[in-house]
Amino acid sequence: MVTIGFVNAQNIKFGLKGGLNTSSVSGFGDLVGALEGMGAEVGDFSTSYKPGFHLGVVAQIELGSLFLQPELLFSQMGVTGKLEGESENLNLNYLQLPIYVGYKKSVGVGLDLLLGAGPYLGYGISGSEETFGDDGMFKRIDAGLSFMGGIQFNNIQITLGYDLGLIDMVDAPGWNTAKDILGLSSITNRNIKVSFAYFF
Repeated sequence: MVTIGFVNAQNIKFGLKGGLNTSSVSGFGDLVGALEGMGAEVGDFSTSYKPGFHLGVVAQIELGSLFLQPELLFSQMGVTGKLEGESENLNLNYLQLPIYVGYKKSVGVGLDLLLGAGPYLGYGISGSEETFGDDGMFKRIDAGLSFMGGIQFNNIQITLGYDLGLIDMVDAPGWNTAKDILGLSSITNRNIKVSFAYFF
């Protein structure tokens, strides 16, 4: 029993992870288009990806060529909106828990190719004025799917990832009714991230 516990312990690594985000919020274009179709003077409006970062802790459980990788991250997300040439950021800061199920392919001594996917759960903790909370227009809870691919050399991991939000973020009276009447898309998070992790 002691030997089995020791072997299992060797298959678990803990570390730190951080990197850069470039995030957006889907559905804004449809909303603006619907408002213009109803006669509203929105003006020249567009959205673009907003830069940010993520930072936190990570664990990796090796299961042969497969692995399980849960993470707990602080992640800056949101979108940049441009109205008549003036830019303003919508900041959405989350505590995020992605759990990847992945596959490792050895391509050399200590070097592996990685591919993983799994669910994530997010909790909004701060952001722009009136983003979350009693007077906010966005739900605190976010959830979706996370994907990642990259390389791992011994204890160093470098990955490119993508977060696909699946929960409509808007928490406003009458939003679901208006969305159905106008045929609008859900407002959901999108995030591309480049990450560096070090396992101890």
